[in-house]
Amino acid sequence: MISIAETDSQTSTRDITTNHAQAQAILPTVGDLFCGAGGLSLGAKMAGFRVKWGLDNGQSAAETYKFNHEDAIVYTLDIYDFIKNHISRKTQKVDVLLAAPPCQGYTTANTRGNIIDMTNNMVLALTVPLVVDKLKPKILVFENVRGFFNKIKSDEMYKIFINDMMDIGYKIETRILKAANFGVCQRRERFFLMAVKQGIRMPLWPEPTHFIDGECTEQERSNYLDIGLMPTPTVSKAFEGLTDSSPNMEYCKTTPYHLKRLTLDSVPSTVLCTINPGWDNIHPTEFRHISVREQARLQSFPDDYIFLGDLNAQYRQVGNAVPPLLAKALLEEVKLCI
Repeated sequence: MISIAETDSQTSTRDITTNHAQAQAILPTVGDLFCGAGGLSLGAKMAGFRVKWGLDNGQSAAETYKFNHEDAIVYTLDIYDFIKNHISRKTQKVDVLLAAPPCQGYTTANTRGNIIDMTNNMVLALTVPLVVDKLKPKILVFENVRGFFNKIKSDEMYKIFINDMMDIGYKIETRILKAANFGVCQRRERFFLMAVKQGIRMPLWPEPTHFIDGECTEQERSNYLDIGLMPTPTVSKAFEGLTDSSPNMEYCKTTPYHLKRLTLDSVPSTVLCTINPGWDNIHPTEFRHISVREQARLQSFPDDYIFLGDLNAQYRQVGNAVPPLLAKALLEEVKLCI
């Protein structure tokens, strides 16, 4: 015999599940090309979107994405295979398409990469207009390093991308956004492109919410505080409360050989996707590399966002990700135009 209490409990659980599903169903949706660990998707979720699907051909990144976006479909596929054999407007239709293709071919930090690999990575960006043409999202949000429109390295690729987007009827705006201006403890600068189809209003670019303290005059600091801006968190603030039992606190055990430490009262430069050679990745008070979780804190990932795979894969996932708080600021503006 089932007791009344048990019946009530089951009904309550069903009601909660049903209410959750109904609430999710009315949210605008995003799909995430080259999703990696899911920094862009997390920012979208924080901004009030439902993450419908993500695609990445990296097994560990896809596992991390699925673990943290359990309601989303994850396609662990090559982008060309996805376009040729799996894409369907009925299945993958979303309000906003996110895309952050590999940046290795465009970044000025890569001066020794294999030219064939770099070229192949650069060409991947040109698959994005193909997906846009098939899915017809209301808005595309595209992210890459600022070198994506570097006049020396990628000018022709950039022109082809823009022309392809315009040919399928999308209007485009671009901007460089600074992660530190949105509460992220690093000086990462990223190229963003927003494209809207006919009839959709172009979103505004987000206004900064933070400033780097100590790099402005007292009058400027007073003005920033008066208009509601907050100091960008320093390393000390970002690492606050971490213990050995915090998730993903594993770190590379090799001896650091580039002794460029983080400093507690600073906002560091870009977090690298590899722990070697260790630029800006040496712990501020201990003689070791920073852990994956410490790296994730600098990227603004919350501690309940778990990274899977081997240690190198975890470092790579965090370093390649779009900082969630930066993504959130942009996607909040995008949501207003859906």
